[in-house]
Amino acid sequence: PSLDTRAPILVLSPYAYLLLLISLLISSLCGVWNDQMLKQSGGQSMHTINMLLYAFGFLMNGMTYVYFPDPDNHFFSGFNHPTYLVLFIQSLLGVTISAVYKFSDVTTKTFALSCATSILMFINVLAFGSASRLVTTSVRRY
Repeated sequence: PSLDTRAPILVLSPYAYLLLLISLLISSLCGVWNDQMLKQSGGQSMHTINMLLYAFGFLMNGMTYVYFPDPDNHFFSGFNHPTYLVLFIQSLLGVTISAVYKFSDVTTKTFALSCATSILMFINVLAFGSASRLVTTSVRRY
């Protein structure tokens, strides 16, 4: 059998890869920054810090909603019961990540998130019978 020597093709445009790289850098820097800020919080409780974080998020999203209104949609348009469940679980995840930052570090959080993603992919196959398809950048033409 001969090896295919053709160069790999890009699945996404180079601009998309640049945006992914920028997103990765910003996310990484924010994770390290949050870790340091939580550990240097001057003795404030984790709950106080979380309340300030959620209040700031509420304020910023509220200002976006007020200053960029969409007359065709109200604030919760398109939401259903599963959406509310996802919002609730995401808020619990935020509190959990704060606890991980407080008692460990960003490396532990990243490792735990990777493990959780793998477990969820496995549960997806068991629950829904659909296998995940991983796309790589080294897809070759056949």
